[in-house]
Amino acid sequence: MATELDNGIVLVGTGRMAFHLGHAIARAGWRLAGLAGRDAGRTKELALQLRSTPYGIDEAWPDAGLYILAVKDDAVPGLAQHIEREDRVLAHTSGALGKEALGSHAHRGVLWPIKSLSPGEPADLSATPLVIDASDDLARGTLFDLARSISGKVVELPTAQRRKLHLAAVFASNFPVYLMERAERLLADGLITREQHEAAISYVQRSGERMEEALMELHALDEATLLKWLAARHQTRFVSTEKLSKADIDRFTLDKVPKKVAERHQIYPVLFDQESQVLSVVTADPDNAPALQEVQLASNAKEVRAFVSRPRAVAAAISKSYGGDIHAFAVLDRAAQQQFATMLDVYERNLVTEETLANALAAEKAGRERTLTQTEIVKGAAVAIAGV
Repeated sequence: MATELDNGIVLVGTGRMAFHLGHAIARAGWRLAGLAGRDAGRTKELALQLRSTPYGIDEAWPDAGLYILAVKDDAVPGLAQHIEREDRVLAHTSGALGKEALGSHAHRGVLWPIKSLSPGEPADLSATPLVIDASDDLARGTLFDLARSISGKVVELPTAQRRKLHLAAVFASNFPVYLMERAERLLADGLITREQHEAAISYVQRSGERMEEALMELHALDEATLLKWLAARHQTRFVSTEKLSKADIDRFTLDKVPKKVAERHQIYPVLFDQESQVLSVVTADPDNAPALQEVQLASNAKEVRAFVSRPRAVAAAISKSYGGDIHAFAVLDRAAQQQFATMLDVYERNLVTEETLANALAAEKAGRERTLTQTEIVKGAAVAIAGV
């Protein structure tokens, strides 16, 4: 069936977004009728790579079914006025701007890859979530056709939700800074000393380890204290290494999150409630919205709920369940038994009930942190697969 894309695509921009998206469009087999840019040299070079024709930003661009403005946010409104034909589709690639940035154009929309794009070889966007938004059916159909030809994960989100997701994506791209801020907050809360703070930062810089692991390696914090603090910060539950190591998650739940997705984002599924279609996962980063969005797309769950755990424990759980490594928890288990068992028992007596995981999640009040026990995980998983 013929689409607007059969009339060609004009890509505007020569930065990282234009580079990676242009290559993805070319790989999908669509005709790039033209590439427009301000810098003549960069425009010519990228057009040559994409087998397209270069145009200056102020020149008359060729006719096409879709015009994509892959430029900085502040340049979008002005360039949108360059498109005079109202029967063509016009889109920008910003996660923060609404469709309104394209003016009163009749068929306008957004095509935004949730990915931090770096210099180098063209990125493979086939597993990258692509978010679209559109003003009407023509724009929606055109952008869906293009997005689905590039990636297997396409979702439509309105401006308000996309902006929240964009803020989370910015957060994720500045993750090392975020981890350092965690140490600053621990210092401000009086859980570590200035000396321990400086030692942890030095350890992270030398080893490349996560801040959480650095603090435990240096004996600045024990696991129970750190996880309890993280759970309170994120308003969720925490899962200890000991409990995660003993969890026997069924294959039905594991298959909700493909191995590659679990490994890439270090997210481990522990329960899928078939009645509510809610997937519960364990991660060291329960506020990583782009990662949770990808998990939701992959699992087809209505909602993904994230609990917090130690980074190494999540990695070990993934290795054990997806890779068959029965020794993945060996070192962590010994450390947990020797250093954390007593304190974890105290927390569990005070914070855990005998409810199943599903009932506990439904009844839990906002802001209350509780540990997620092995009993809850196993019972909850059993309930989840009872009807399979």
